[in-house]
Amino acid sequence: MFRLILILLITSNLLLSKVLIRPDEAMRVHYGKNVVVSKKNILLVKEDIIEAQKVAKRKIKDHLFRVFIAKKNNNVLGYGVLYTSKVRTKDETAMFLIDTNGKLKAIEIIAFYEPPEYLPPKRWLNQFSSSTTKNNLKLKQDIRSISGATLSARAITDSTKIALSILEIAIKKNKI
Repeated sequence: MFRLILILLITSNLLLSKVLIRPDEAMRVHYGKNVVVSKKNILLVKEDIIEAQKVAKRKIKDHLFRVFIAKKNNNVLGYGVLYTSKVRTKDETAMFLIDTNGKLKAIEIIAFYEPPEYLPPKRWLNQFSSSTTKNNLKLKQDIRSISGATLSARAITDSTKIALSILEIAIKKNKI
């Protein structure tokens, strides 16, 4: 009986964890249905990562990043930086939609594998709007926390700063 209950709990948790929106759909939600969305893998070398870490004031473990680009009539409207981080024991992937001036437009949670009650609400994510690499973005100082989901809040806060810095460095180094 105990095994059955355990299997049901694990299975129900896995069924609730899922991909919430495709990256190209998130780009069209924020940049318009008629935009052309392309994607590019950005490889940052060690020196680029060191520079991005200084800008972000956060540790960056990865070197390869996927960036989506929204264009209309060959004009870049903005970018979407995918970044995956660990919340408690499982990953969440967020897309950070950033305009051509380096300002955060929105955050879309692409995939969330923790229990749904730890998923940050849209209203909370909206406090990041217009953030740039110049903002500190410190949890409980600049950014309100989420009661009962502090680890999710920390993961998104750190990931926001990292995504902004990755895009800044990629553009500066002509990798996009």
